[in-house]
Amino acid sequence: MTSMLSIFKQRPLYQKLLFIGLSCYGVFCISLGLIAPYIAKKQLAPFITQQIGRETSIEDIRFNPFTFELTVDKFAIAEQNNNQVFIGFDKLYVNASPWKSLFQLSVSLQEATLTAPMFNLERLTEQTFNFSDIANKLQQNDMVTTDSETVQNTSPIAIQIKKINIQQGVVAIKDVVSDSQVIYPKINLEFNDFDSVASTVETSKGTQQKHNLYAISLSDEHGSQLDLTGQFELFPLTVETNITLSQFRLAKYWQFIDEYFDIQLKQGLLNIDSKITVKARAQQPTPFQFVVEDTKIQITDINATHANEEKIVINSIGVNQVNLDNLSKQITIDSFEVNKAKIALNVSTTGADLLTLVMPKSMDSNSNDNTQHSLNEEPPAESRPWLVMLQKVDISEFDVNLGESVASDNTIKWQISQINLQTGMIKSDLSEPLTYNLSAKVNTNSELASLGTINLIDQTLLADFSYKNMHLVALQPYIGKFINVTIEDGIFNTQGKLKVDAKNELNYQGSVWVDQLAIKDNVLHQPLLNWQKMSINQLQFDRQTSTIAIDEIQLDELFSRIIIAEDRSTNISHLLIQNDSEAKQASTSPSIDTTEDSAQSAIAPVISINQIKLTNSSAFFADNSLTPNFASGIELLNGTIKQLTNNPQTTASVNLAGKIDKYAPVTLKGDVNPLLDQPYLDLNLNFKNVELTSVNPYSGTYAGYYIDKGKISLDLTYQLKNNALIGSNHIVIDQLQLGKPSNSDLATSLPVTLAIALLQDRHGVIDLGVDVEGDLNSPSFSFGSIIMGAIGNIITKAVTAPFSLLASLVSSDEPLDKVNFDFGSSQLKSEQSSHLTTLAKALAERPLLIVNLKGSIDAVNDSQTMAETKLHTKLANLAAIEVAQVPDNLSASQFPASGPLTTALYQLYQTEFNQDPEDVKQSILTEVGSENTNQQVALTEEQLSTKWHIALYNLLKNNQQITQTELGILAQNRSKTVKTFLVEQGQIDPKRIFIMESRINTAQELAEVQLELQPN
Repeated sequence: MTSMLSIFKQRPLYQKLLFIGLSCYGVFCISLGLIAPYIAKKQLAPFITQQIGRETSIEDIRFNPFTFELTVDKFAIAEQNNNQVFIGFDKLYVNASPWKSLFQLSVSLQEATLTAPMFNLERLTEQTFNFSDIANKLQQNDMVTTDSETVQNTSPIAIQIKKINIQQGVVAIKDVVSDSQVIYPKINLEFNDFDSVASTVETSKGTQQKHNLYAISLSDEHGSQLDLTGQFELFPLTVETNITLSQFRLAKYWQFIDEYFDIQLKQGLLNIDSKITVKARAQQPTPFQFVVEDTKIQITDINATHANEEKIVINSIGVNQVNLDNLSKQITIDSFEVNKAKIALNVSTTGADLLTLVMPKSMDSNSNDNTQHSLNEEPPAESRPWLVMLQKVDISEFDVNLGESVASDNTIKWQISQINLQTGMIKSDLSEPLTYNLSAKVNTNSELASLGTINLIDQTLLADFSYKNMHLVALQPYIGKFINVTIEDGIFNTQGKLKVDAKNELNYQGSVWVDQLAIKDNVLHQPLLNWQKMSINQLQFDRQTSTIAIDEIQLDELFSRIIIAEDRSTNISHLLIQNDSEAKQASTSPSIDTTEDSAQSAIAPVISINQIKLTNSSAFFADNSLTPNFASGIELLNGTIKQLTNNPQTTASVNLAGKIDKYAPVTLKGDVNPLLDQPYLDLNLNFKNVELTSVNPYSGTYAGYYIDKGKISLDLTYQLKNNALIGSNHIVIDQLQLGKPSNSDLATSLPVTLAIALLQDRHGVIDLGVDVEGDLNSPSFSFGSIIMGAIGNIITKAVTAPFSLLASLVSSDEPLDKVNFDFGSSQLKSEQSSHLTTLAKALAERPLLIVNLKGSIDAVNDSQTMAETKLHTKLANLAAIEVAQVPDNLSASQFPASGPLTTALYQLYQTEFNQDPEDVKQSILTEVGSENTNQQVALTEEQLSTKWHIALYNLLKNNQQITQTELGILAQNRSKTVKTFLVEQGQIDPKRIFIMESRINTAQELAEVQLELQPN
């Protein structure tokens, strides 16, 4: 060792210095190339493990002291509970430039390359991640230190890196909460000529120095690609970036946030091309300038679903040429475009479901309130608002499948398709009116179009509007809830100009027409209202002035139906459906002060219709409460109603003509104003030769008979003013013939056939004049009741006093309903013959009347007379004389004392009583003797004879038995006497005179013949 040292000392100086230098360099190389990497490999991993609490591994660390290249292989930090890699890389390569760093006093690297870095990020719960334990560990290891020194005027550190590379990087993101995962398997980054203190400087030739150029490329496992290229400087901070995002699959990343939404994004590609520049502006009110240029954002193939239903399907959404500058506070957008979209939207009383689906679940009312509050806050006075200018909106082939359940209990489907909307420029300051052109189809057939201008400041709309081929069947779910009808067909059309503003102005001028309307009554399942075409050639509606002006309403082939059901209710009464729950809610709802609205609605609308024209129209009426059912109709109804208005100073002119059951003409002429509070009319309604067989159900039900033949003509004149009705009805019924009885329980008790026979003259005509009047203010008023009441009074008077009616026909006031006879006689008296002559004249005027004769007797007086006549006949026979020879005054007191009649008297007594007449005489003597014992007065022979004959006569008279048969024959003979006179003297057809049976149940009060009228 000593010899070597001595030899070293003997060497020249340069050798000594060279040896020392080489030795130091050798030590340096050994230290950096072998010792330092070894120590780092042994100590770095445990140190990191100690600091973060995770297993850390490093496979190798190498440093080339000759080229100053550092290489780290297989660095990895493990997951907390397994051996999987949390973060790591395959290789880190750094090539330093120490001499350049030394000479330029900067950190200078020739190259820094990271190969295959890997980062595995996981969310384990709502609040914890797979790095949460590391953060907690580092927080525990932090020592609180205070630095009392304030560093001022710190200069930036000069760092220069010729090339920075990240190659084949992998990032895996996993969300255990939402069970979602995405992997970026290919991440590349390249920085060239990085210089932390370099600035972009233009050379004398006008070119920029290329410093801090970067290119970042990132792609995920699904083929999405993000490319960032540009240039930046750090002092002052300036970043220029060209961004290209292509085929970014939104659905793959939706899984990370889908827990916050009810809608699921199944598909969607995002493409962005943009240039962004950020510049720091020191000592300026706005510290940064942010500029976006030539940006194009496009989202294609969007498909979002909910409950396996496609809710949003959009082919493409594009925002083109977006430019933004925060210094000028302007955003300009060349166009916003949507192409081929389809939206499924359900609207209910709780709102639109799609809005709920696309809103985050965490948004509550408080956030909404805060948002609204912030929106309502005015910007500071010194703050200039942003100006956004959108040059145009172009939406094409947009479809909306709308399910609506607000106005109906069931979901109503509406298909709004082929929506096309183009607009002009839209400015956020609303300084320019918005022009638009909208077209769409509703439920395939309907065509909606509007072209106009919206002034957003004045809140006015001026537009041409048309809605054509709207099938009214689509409205059925809405009206079916309130009206008991079914719209089976009908096409609504309108075209005109619309003006609307925020000051309650609504003005529409145009035309309206409805084709092929068909409405069915749901109760009777029959057509209720039809027409081939209804057109309004010119309609003007103005809400401010509350006016509706119509030039002409043309109704072609109008048809309406009125039906009376079996329970006598009408189909019209069943149209409105009363909702009890709504009515109750309305009645219990608190009152709301709507003074302004009420004042507006209180203005009665001014309605004017220049003309209503009916062509080939008809109406049908049926009454199913009758058996058989009644049905009739008015057809070929043509005419006009002119100048219809609710102006009380004017009246409408009515001129209508049609036919009932095809053949009977009907006309309606006059003046009317039904739109007044108290309607006015002065009308003449005329029917001619209407077949009465068509009203058989009514005659069968209420008159009790069907009609075999007849026609009716009506001339009705009505005046209605101030709710007072005055009417004159002229009714002519020709050749009325009743058929068989109907046996209806509702039939009138009046003898209808008799009334007809009484009213119908010898020509077969019933001619009635009926005047009516009534008060519409009366609760019991009805047109039908006052007319039928007047007619009923005429019939009642006729059938209750038919003979008075007959007497009036021949200007007589004597009663014609009975003929009196002497007791026991069937011979006419002279005064009764004159009576029957008058009756015969009246019967000649009413050929449909027949007369029933019913004889009657006075049971006591007729019996006594007949018994006496019978006794006289027996006495004449025994006396062998003619009955005519019997004295007329023969009676008990006027009986002859002797002669043939006296002898016959004795014989008849002997025969009928089987006793000796002398016994009667002896009884008289004995009775007289006992009565006169104290008076001592004796009867003379003449007196005795008279008393004896009286007693015999009375005993025989009382013994004559007059039977009911004999009395009946008397009554019958009296009827025959009357008939004989009417036929022979009055020239009445014997077929019209009927003798009713009088021998059975004979009337026993009066000795007369009672006459009864009956229809033939």
